Amino acid sequence: MKLNKTKIYLTITGIVCLVIALLIYFNKADDSEQEIKPTALVNIAKVKKQEMVRTLYVNGTVNYAPDKVQQISFNTDVVVDQVFIQPGQKVKNGQILLKLSPSPSTRAIVDNAKISVDFSQKEYNRLNILRSKYLATNAEVQNAQQQLLKSQTDLQNLLVTINRINHTYSANMNGVVINVNAQAGQIVPAGTLLLSIGNKLQAQFNAPATYKDNIKLNQKIQVTSLNNTKYTQLSLISNISGQIDPISATIGLNAPLDISTGFISGDSITGKIYLDQVSQQLAIPKSALLYKGDIPYIFINKKGIAEQKWVTILYQNESTVYLSSGVSENEEVITSGNYELDPGTKLRTELNK
Repeated sequence: MKLNKTKIYLTITGIVCLVIALLIYFNKADDSEQEIKPTALVNIAKVKKQEMVRTLYVNGTVNYAPDKVQQISFNTDVVVDQVFIQPGQKVKNGQILLKLSPSPSTRAIVDNAKISVDFSQKEYNRLNILRSKYLATNAEVQNAQQQLLKSQTDLQNLLVTINRINHTYSANMNGVVINVNAQAGQIVPAGTLLLSIGNKLQAQFNAPATYKDNIKLNQKIQVTSLNNTKYTQLSLISNISGQIDPISATIGLNAPLDISTGFISGDSITGKIYLDQVSQQLAIPKSALLYKGDIPYIFINKKGIAEQKWVTILYQNESTVYLSSGVSENEEVITSGNYELDPGTKLRTELNK
C-alpha cells in the first residue's frame, strides 16, 4: 500500500511539474513573439485650432479699366502730321501726343458745304421776292428756309471738326499709351481709333458658374502675376457679370489694380478669392487624411498605439484639412507612415516641427 501511495504521489508530482514546465515554455514563446512583433515609425503632429477661410483660385489677365481710357478718333478723314509717342510709353497730363490736320477729302467736303449754304441762301432770297409778287407760296418759302438752316448747320459742324483736327493733341491725364494706330504722313479713315491712353488697371477673371452664389461685390481677392510672383495685390471685386458664358460655363468678374504695384496690361494673373469670413477651426496636415471608399479617417497616437478615427471635413486646401468632428485639440495625428497602419499597431513616433 505504501508503495502504491508513493507511486501515485510521484506520478501526480511529475504531472504537476510537466504542466508548470509547459506553461513556462508557452509564456516564454508568447513573450518572444511579442518582442519580435514589428512596430511602425511614424511622424505625428498635434491637432490645433487654426484660422480657416475657404478660397477659390481663378485665372485671368490685366487690362485697362474702360472708364479710365482717353481715346482719340474722328468722324472724318485726317492727316497725321507728327506722332510724339509710342505704345507702352508713360505720359503725363498735358504732354503732346499727335499733330493732325484735315485731309484733302475733308477740306473738299467743307468747300461743298459752303457752296450748299450759298446756293440755299440765294434760293431762299429768290423765293421771298417771288412771294412778295404772289408768284411763290408760303410753303415754298418755308421749305427753302429749312434747307438753308440745314445747310448752315452742316457747315458749322464741319467747321467745328476742322478746328478740332487742325492742331496738336495732348494727354488729358497721367497714364500709359495703350495703342497707336497712326504714322506720320498717313491719311487715317473716318472712325479709326488713332490712339488710346489708360491710367487705371483692372484684373479680369473668369470664375466657374457653380460659385456664382458665393462670389459677392467687395469680396477680397488676392491678385498675383504669373510672370513675376513678387507682384501681388489684395483687391476687392468691383464688378460681376450678370450672365453665364454658355461655352465655358463661367462668369466674368473684375477687380481694380494699382499701376504702381508692377502689373502691366496683358499680364497673366491668378486670383485667390476669399469666399467667407475667417474662423477658428480644428486643423490637421493634409497628409494625415486617409479614405476608406468615400469616408475620411485618420490615425492618432494613443499612448504608443495607432487608433483609427472617422472624421468630418469642413474644408481643405492644398496643405491643410479643417475638421468639424472626430478629433480633439492637441491630439497627436499621424502624418506619415499612416498608409501602412492597422488599428492597434505599436508606434515609434517623431513629432513634426
